[in-house]
Amino acid sequence: MIFLIKNLETQDEETVDAIDVVLGTEWGDNKTILLLSDGSKKELIPADRYLVSMVVSGEDTPEPHIPTLEELKGLKLSELSVTCNRTITAGCDVTLTDGTKGHISMTEEDQINLMAAQAAVQAGQAGYPFHLDGELCKVYAAADIVLMATAATMHKLYHTTYCNHLNVWVRRCESVEEVQAIRYGAALPPDLAANMAEVLGHVG
Repeated sequence: MIFLIKNLETQDEETVDAIDVVLGTEWGDNKTILLLSDGSKKELIPADRYLVSMVVSGEDTPEPHIPTLEELKGLKLSELSVTCNRTITAGCDVTLTDGTKGHISMTEEDQINLMAAQAAVQAGQAGYPFHLDGELCKVYAAADIVLMATAATMHKLYHTTYCNHLNVWVRRCESVEEVQAIRYGAALPPDLAANMAEVLGHVG
């Protein structure tokens, strides 16, 4: 089957020979997958940037399916969630008590290890083994473990709170253009920005 792919931003079009299409809403992520006839796959990311329609042989190209506003909102929410999780696990920087700077990775395993270190020093240990990204594992003083745990906690809190506010922004959009314009890292509308600042202001 021949499919027409149209990029909504550039208006570029291309045709591909594919045996199946998995739409972004079915995939559970903001991507559309085309299973090509040669056995390979073509990914369209983000899905809401593309329109995919089947070309009927010998006939004019049919009008492509235009995602509804609610479909686009679902795709956008998925995109933001994925980006938020990737940003969190990428970790954050920290400055230790001696002025040394380093980076903390925050994969699930890293978070568990840091929580264990924090619990140990809170229970009275003077230090605990840990390692910063690219560094040799060593015993860090309790004060440095606290600094690392605090930096990691604030990093995760900031991004989960920010993503929550982005989701509210997406859900209240009234047009396709509004939804497509939202990107992770964008400045929030004034009311949402004020609310986020108030929420984070109670932490410390």
